[in-house]
Amino acid sequence: MATQFNPCILIPVYNHEGPLPAIVERLAPYGLPCILVDDGSLESCAETIRSLSSQYHWVRSIRMEVNRGKGGAVKEGLLLAQGLGYTHAVQIDADGQHDLDDLDKFLAAASETPQAVVIGQPIFDESIPKLRYYARYLTHVWVHINTASFRIRDSMCGYRVYPVDICTRLIKTTVLENRMAFDVEILVRLYWQGVPVISIPTKVGYPQDGVSHFRGWEDNLRISLTHARLFFGMLPRMPKLLARHAMRPENATRHWASLEETSTIWGIRALVWVYRIFGRWAFRLFLFPVVSYYFFTGQIARDASREYLCRLGQHFPELGLSGSGWESYRHFLSFGETLLDKIIAWTGNIDPSQVGFPNRQLLLDLLEQKRGAMILSGHVGNLEICQAIANLRGHIYLNILVHTKHAEKFNRMLGGSGGSATIRLIQVTELNPAIAIDLQEKIERGEFLVLVGDRIPVKGSRTVSASFLGKDAEFPQGPYLLASLLHCPVYTLFCYPKGGRFQINLDIFAESIRIPRSEPQRQQMLGTLARRYAGRLEAHCHAAPFQWFNFYPYWNPSTEAGNGKTGSGTDIQ
Repeated sequence: MATQFNPCILIPVYNHEGPLPAIVERLAPYGLPCILVDDGSLESCAETIRSLSSQYHWVRSIRMEVNRGKGGAVKEGLLLAQGLGYTHAVQIDADGQHDLDDLDKFLAAASETPQAVVIGQPIFDESIPKLRYYARYLTHVWVHINTASFRIRDSMCGYRVYPVDICTRLIKTTVLENRMAFDVEILVRLYWQGVPVISIPTKVGYPQDGVSHFRGWEDNLRISLTHARLFFGMLPRMPKLLARHAMRPENATRHWASLEETSTIWGIRALVWVYRIFGRWAFRLFLFPVVSYYFFTGQIARDASREYLCRLGQHFPELGLSGSGWESYRHFLSFGETLLDKIIAWTGNIDPSQVGFPNRQLLLDLLEQKRGAMILSGHVGNLEICQAIANLRGHIYLNILVHTKHAEKFNRMLGGSGGSATIRLIQVTELNPAIAIDLQEKIERGEFLVLVGDRIPVKGSRTVSASFLGKDAEFPQGPYLLASLLHCPVYTLFCYPKGGRFQINLDIFAESIRIPRSEPQRQQMLGTLARRYAGRLEAHCHAAPFQWFNFYPYWNPSTEAGNGKTGSGTDIQ
């Protein structure tokens, strides 16, 4: 380690005489000085601390006669660490929860980025109390709001590395919470100051004989009050926080599939939990600040939304749309509401009376004949409402072909769904013989393949131009080539809310598709099919203007994807 990196271990202790000796013994091989802060413990624990200090020359201790809480002990330890010349302090809890085998990872990250605070991102086992597990998610949501960022992955894990000088300046100039809320407050305030945050995944357990001083309602109330205080502190800082996010390097011409998804599986589960416990009103309470964050920080998505709404208004003047900022914000809110609809679908809570399905007989006929088919959809509304059609009769098998990068998270969510439909996400980027044979077998068993026709995949994808809302856009060739290969009928399916109900629009697109081998005829047929699809897409955008969710420069094909017309392979999505 470089000479300017001089770390120590900091352990706040309050009546942890049981697990503490084993923790100190585990730390011995690292050769780091250790500070034990006795937070007014009983005499039995105080004696254990004195014994450890005399047994190990690298351990020193200080005692506070009155218990001040974890935050008070950590602050005292940081001030002592600064006085002793240490540059960083590795905070470890004294109850044995933390995996000390990961200590090298924390130290390496702190050494590489000395100005950053390094925090643990817990990987919990089954020992964690369920109430505390779910309560953490509410804290995560508030921290994301109060920082206008997702950089702090977990604000409650006590396994972290503090840059001592930066933290002691904050301690000397700001009144910080003394008890359990300290862990949350100091991270938020450090982030406000521009301190980088690095998250390290680490296992966290709750020993059966562990000693916890978390005081249920009292500590939860203090944490809630801290969140409220931080929220009002965040408001005047909001422009600066948003500007910091907006200044991150971004390339507006990047392909949609290369744009990083910022949502995570635990975030979705947290929203599921909020909806199940508190209902739609609470979900919306969380929705507005989250949507506002994305709207004000997502310049690419915001500009794409306004371009779409402007073109839609020009193409259909009767809609009265101009692409204004307010209309774009409504567009973002509609997308947020769709997330709730997805949750309702995933949890199997769709009321059939809320679903309109005018052409359901088309589907019933296919089921009666045991004919499989391809369903061509798009990013209009909520495709997950497809689960509702499973209530018609028996099982309907839907195989949704999606881009590999974005499938795993939703497969995990669908795996826990309570719906009666059998839905499988198939991660496919390019069609090869093995995949083609598998898809053919599904069609022959009477199953359905679901693809979207309004996004082009990456890496040499084949596309075809068609006019959409008055200007040429690129559409994928893959669905039509696949339909020609499988010799199956093709239907279009779009699902979105209308008139207070979910509307399922199923229509025949082609009884069969045959793509000629001759290149001129081939391109002519593909152009005809793309124009037919673009016309259907326009009609549904007209019916539900704020329900088309492609938040990227749609009429400016990415150089990363290439124009694709000479690409190799048959791309699926």
